[in-house]
Amino acid sequence: MYRTMKSINLQYSLIFMFTILLAGCSGSSDSNDIEIYTLDTTVTPIEAGTLSPSSGQFEVGEQVQISASANQNWIFKEWNGDLSGSNNPTSFTVSKNMSINALFEKLIHSLTVTTSGNGNVSETIVSPKTDYDAGTMVELTATPDDEWEFESWSGDLDGDENPVIISMDDEKVINASFSFGFEEDFENEEVNNWLFSDSRFSVDNGNLQFNSGGIGNDTWGGAYFNKHFTNFKIETRVARLESTEGIENSMTIFIRSNGFMSYQSPVSGYQISITQDGFGSVWKIDEGTETNLLPWVPVEQLSPGLGNYNAVAVNVNGGRFDIYINEEYIIGFSDDSFTGGFAGVATFADDVGAHAVRWDYVNLMPADEPQKSQGKLTSYRLFRPETGSSKRHTANH
Repeated sequence: MYRTMKSINLQYSLIFMFTILLAGCSGSSDSNDIEIYTLDTTVTPIEAGTLSPSSGQFEVGEQVQISASANQNWIFKEWNGDLSGSNNPTSFTVSKNMSINALFEKLIHSLTVTTSGNGNVSETIVSPKTDYDAGTMVELTATPDDEWEFESWSGDLDGDENPVIISMDDEKVINASFSFGFEEDFENEEVNNWLFSDSRFSVDNGNLQFNSGGIGNDTWGGAYFNKHFTNFKIETRVARLESTEGIENSMTIFIRSNGFMSYQSPVSGYQISITQDGFGSVWKIDEGTETNLLPWVPVEQLSPGLGNYNAVAVNVNGGRFDIYINEEYIIGFSDDSFTGGFAGVATFADDVGAHAVRWDYVNLMPADEPQKSQGKLTSYRLFRPETGSSKRHTANH
């Protein structure tokens, strides 16, 4: 009995050992007992890229190189599973059945938007943010501040389409430019957004010109930019080219609450007049009623005479008006009730014959800081008391 049990135990031991030997050879698939193992791979997310090789069977101890290729707008990050690290491509030694995962990340591009001038740019996608997944479609909308206008995009975006949709296929730096007012040098022989009193205004050889041509006895003509402004600076360079009665002709910058197309219209605002023989005056108009804030006085900074150009500027900031002639400060006054208006140029004369005025340019820009003096009307030594010519006052009626 003892020998019988010993024989049975020996048989079980042999069976057990044979089973273990069979289990140890489970990766082998050929008659020479070479161990073969399987490689399985996955990609996360599945749409992010591809692997090479993506699968296969390899001998034990074999060196395998694997590489990850990212699809557009994705980037390889790291390996996990039976392989670790972020080297790509990388190699490993086959020692068992292996499962390897390649992890990709969505490529992120930054969008930087700057502005020139006064305005802002909004960025619209499903969830607005500063950094966007590559390929995200972003709508940019440029919104100018009051009295400003959107002009154009620059940097990684061209043109003036607004709003505009861009694709975040790379890092982008974009600038939105906003402009204030206008610059009219008339070199393109065109005028934009201007209103004129009549057909005696024209653009000729890069200048804005008024020529009465001796038409009737209406020797007034005006032109203004058809946009309301609050704080601004208007600059112009002007000359009288022809005159039948010299001293009674004046050139004017005006700021009116509603603009004007007829001198007789009841309007409110200011007019700053200069004459070809070197005099200046400032008027306030209230519903058609004129008040002479500064009587006609000689202005030493003026270059008198036909054909001589003078640069005249009026800076309006918070109801403060500062007047410059040929880049020299002349006079300033304040009006707390001023809430903005339309800026323009005009010409006056008493004669019924021909006279002509020419403007080199008429520009409107953001206001400078006002002069320190804040008196209601401040006169300087540059003005001398009027010495005669009551007809100058008549020239503006």
